[in-house]
Amino acid sequence: MLCTAAPDALSAQPTADSLRFAGVGYLGDAATVDSLFPLATTLERLADEGGQSLSSRLLIALRRAGVPVTVGLADRTGPALALAFDEEYRSVEAVQGMGFKIITTLSAQLLTIDFRDGFATVISALPSIVEYVDVQEARPGPSYTQRVADAILPAFMSDDTTGQFALLARAFAALPTPGSAICRVQLGEVSFDSVTTRLASPRFGTDTTRLRAALAREATRTWVTAARQPLLPSRSSQVQGQMQARFANGDIYRLRVPEPDYVLAIDNLAARRHVAAQNAALRIDAVGLQFEARVTVPGSPAPLVRGVYRQVTLDTIPQLRTDTDTWAGLVNSLAGLTARLAVASRSNDRRWFDAVDVTRSSFPSLPAWIKKCAP
Repeated sequence: MLCTAAPDALSAQPTADSLRFAGVGYLGDAATVDSLFPLATTLERLADEGGQSLSSRLLIALRRAGVPVTVGLADRTGPALALAFDEEYRSVEAVQGMGFKIITTLSAQLLTIDFRDGFATVISALPSIVEYVDVQEARPGPSYTQRVADAILPAFMSDDTTGQFALLARAFAALPTPGSAICRVQLGEVSFDSVTTRLASPRFGTDTTRLRAALAREATRTWVTAARQPLLPSRSSQVQGQMQARFANGDIYRLRVPEPDYVLAIDNLAARRHVAAQNAALRIDAVGLQFEARVTVPGSPAPLVRGVYRQVTLDTIPQLRTDTDTWAGLVNSLAGLTARLAVASRSNDRRWFDAVDVTRSSFPSLPAWIKKCAP
């Protein structure tokens, strides 16, 4: 991860509860940043040319959200924050009568890093995802990245409350104080069936590795914000126990990701989409989603908590529209069910569990675990 510092003009004296700000950077070796992150590096360049860096915009957003953050890593003790871009990719789908549907995805993680006892330990990660959807007659060429960067830069530089950094900062501010969680929890591997792969194929084709990472990011982002439970970086990200970091003064650090006390797994994810009703003008599709959620202790064969959850949502589509974004229906269903599970666990909602848990086996164990681990 290559990080840059915020301007000194924004510096403030640290307080006992403040977070050091390490800037905006990348998960990946510095030599490969330009090739792996052409969009993110273009965004940084455009922001700098406009007179205000992405780091400074993020710092402003964090402070406006009430996060006690200060610049300066000279005194490397206690927690620090860094936004690290971790992946970007583009899917191109030929659409009959429209040309090409182009979707560009840029993902990052807001990392909380604890500098203590000579180690730099990542203690939580909050994912952030930006997507740009475009339709044009021809396939994208070499200049297309610049076009996307021009289009999405205002979302990063905006002072509006709906700006990308403002939304991320408010989500972080709503979480418990970094390091206050009693248990270290990590989202484990996400598994899914062949129908789910097919529904996601317009976005990912047969690339199940990228699909698995996308599902894990969505599940992590939703669970963290809805359950208010900090999670370690997912194993499906580029963080595999350690990662390289270079901060403001050029020092190189090996950031370590500690072993979790518990692993939250989403397994056997199955999505289905069928026509529920239709007439000459509209079609109503039923989108069903089911997954198994388990809480396990690393090294223990028996799950601490297990439940199978299912929900069906309806999607109304004009009959004249020949294409259906089945990935959007899938990921929205995953986010919706994960959020409801997290909120029901946090609020000890037995009626929800009775209605949705197919196995009738996870209440009250899951709410009790949340209460124990999420302050």
